[in-house]
Amino acid sequence: MVRSQLFDGVEFRQQIESIEIGPAFTGTADDLRRLEWVVASKVILVGPKIDDAWIRPIAKMPALEELHLYEAAVSDAAFALLAGHPSLRHLGVYYTPLTDAALKQVTKIPSLLFVKLYGTKATQEGVAGLTSSVQGTSVDFRRGAFLGVGCVSAQDGTCLLSTVHTNSPAAKGGLQIDDVLIRFGETKVADFDALTAQISQLSPGDDIEIEVRRVVEEPGGNLRQKNVIAKVKLEPWPLDMAVQQLFRR
Repeated sequence: MVRSQLFDGVEFRQQIESIEIGPAFTGTADDLRRLEWVVASKVILVGPKIDDAWIRPIAKMPALEELHLYEAAVSDAAFALLAGHPSLRHLGVYYTPLTDAALKQVTKIPSLLFVKLYGTKATQEGVAGLTSSVQGTSVDFRRGAFLGVGCVSAQDGTCLLSTVHTNSPAAKGGLQIDDVLIRFGETKVADFDALTAQISQLSPGDDIEIEVRRVVEEPGGNLRQKNVIAKVKLEPWPLDMAVQQLFRR
């Protein structure tokens, strides 16, 4: 899709690669029919207003490569509309009631490379069926919990927190950058992949106890290490972070 604008009589043309339609959109599914002629590679649909009728015009977009559905009200039948799409490579479904029946339709998308499923009703068995049916497709399957940290491996086999996202469950629970993660729940975590795997098994709203080792300053100015217990309530992934999250193999 190309947008044209005039500045001092000179036309500037800008390629539009991404379209996001959220709760603020006041139109209907019929208003989306023009999308069939729009050349855009990425579409993000957000909110419970989005149902199966919205997917029909999206599925007809000729250059669609990436589709994300967040808190949508689409049924399993909607994914049959995407079957056979020639260019769709990335599919992200978040907090949307997709089940294993929809995954059987997803296997019919010929160019699909990556699928992200966060907080859906799909099962591990359904995901295994998808990956076995479509060779070369990677699936990032999570129950949907979000903690909001990044970490690097420490020399003693623990995770050193390198990032704590603002307003994330981790920040609200008191975790800090440079905390050394000792355990997540009852599990000792040695690296970020292991931590991610643990979080992926949990759902938004779950409570988790996290133990970290922190360097604190005593009143006299001396530094010492102290074990700190943080009690964290996990939340859903924020939209932008869910969409931008790299596909985990």
